Amino acid sequence: MIEIVFVKCDKEKRLTLKTVGHAGYDDYGRDIICAAVSILVFSFASTVKGLHGSKDVSRIHELRLDSGNAFIDFTARNKATYAECLKYLFSALAGFDLLAQKYPDNVRMRMLDIT
Repeated sequence: MIEIVFVKCDKEKRLTLKTVGHAGYDDYGRDIICAAVSILVFSFASTVKGLHGSKDVSRIHELRLDSGNAFIDFTARNKATYAECLKYLFSALAGFDLLAQKYPDNVRMRMLDIT
């Protein structure tokens, strides 16, 4: 089971995405659900790194991409960048949600708003 947790804090302009586990849909290296989750996570991580390089992300608290575990936690520099980051993240979350609906035994997603 892959657990996906998204946390947003509008007040601090901080976003966190955490994924833990393996889908268990197929053997390691052949699991299409793990592959789908991975590409969504890696795409979002790449966006965050790019924004950090352009100084639009004021601080990356942690960005870790390991097999079966990912943790992306950052603060946007301003409201405009925060809104842009939310768009990118909501796009990934739409993909996670589709996977969770189609494969409920393999993917679970939670969203927390701590504003």
